[in-house]
Amino acid sequence: PLQASVSARFRGRVERLFVNFTGENVRQGQPLFEMYSPDLISAQQEFLLAFKALESSKLSGNTQDEQVQQLMLQASRERLRVHFGMTEGQITRLSEARQALSSLQFLYPISGTVVQKQVQQGQYVDEGMTLYQLVDLSKVWIYIDVYEKDFRFVSMGEAVHITSEAFPGETFHGKVTFVDPVINGETRTARVRSEFS
Repeated sequence: PLQASVSARFRGRVERLFVNFTGENVRQGQPLFEMYSPDLISAQQEFLLAFKALESSKLSGNTQDEQVQQLMLQASRERLRVHFGMTEGQITRLSEARQALSSLQFLYPISGTVVQKQVQQGQYVDEGMTLYQLVDLSKVWIYIDVYEKDFRFVSMGEAVHITSEAFPGETFHGKVTFVDPVINGETRTARVRSEFS
């Protein structure tokens, strides 16, 4: 299944949570949480200074200075995007407003279900701390142990049909996506992964 771990990109305080419990279904691009950090404000101010310096060099007509300022602005933009996780839309709004945001909203990287929430509103977090675990359950994996004698009947891409006590009378259709090349010495079985919508 498609999974995403959402970690803090920088040190700061979680100002607001838009998701407060596990099991909540979410869509990609929705707000997840909002975070405040003095480092984020400083980085935005550096970007705005670089933006202003580029405009001044354009007015002065000094093409060499303009090229240098363009590189400085690009480096500052990349830092906001890569290190602080700002989207292009957020950076555009910053350059239009000409004022640093006091906090930054982070969005869901994938659509799916929140399976782990490890943060509280108002909590201070360190860079790299895991805040949420998300899983897209639109596709699930089912592992099957196949006996050695039946192994020759299993191949990649082959159709798999299963039933479940949880859904009586329903049959689910999937396909083989991985065949373990190693046979378990004790059980004489090999693990086969199948994928189902």
